[in-house]
Amino acid sequence: MKNFNQNNAYSRAKHKVGRIKGFYEHLVGYIIINSLIYGFKIIKKLNFGDTFSEIWVDINFYGIWLFWGIGLGLHAFSVFGVVPFFGQSWEENKIKQFMKEEEHNIKSNSK
Repeated sequence: MKNFNQNNAYSRAKHKVGRIKGFYEHLVGYIIINSLIYGFKIIKKLNFGDTFSEIWVDINFYGIWLFWGIGLGLHAFSVFGVVPFFGQSWEENKIKQFMKEEEHNIKSNSK
């Protein structure tokens, strides 16, 4: 029974870590894709004769960042509830943490 509970705890912990990893992949995509789009828009506007000051105050430039950012924020909130801070090898640390929490919950429920 204990082995089954450990495997079950590991599976749930791995799922949670997968969600966290998915958020960070979303964040990297957000930064890279929006930077490329923004760069191309700047080049296009400069070729049409706009100045940098005109480009920076154009609210249409910030639409993608804003709306995708809202989605990214909702994704972060659904995964973390708060903004996290991770060090190196966070994936393994999170798996261990979730497994310990699960083991503690199992012990508490069996009393």
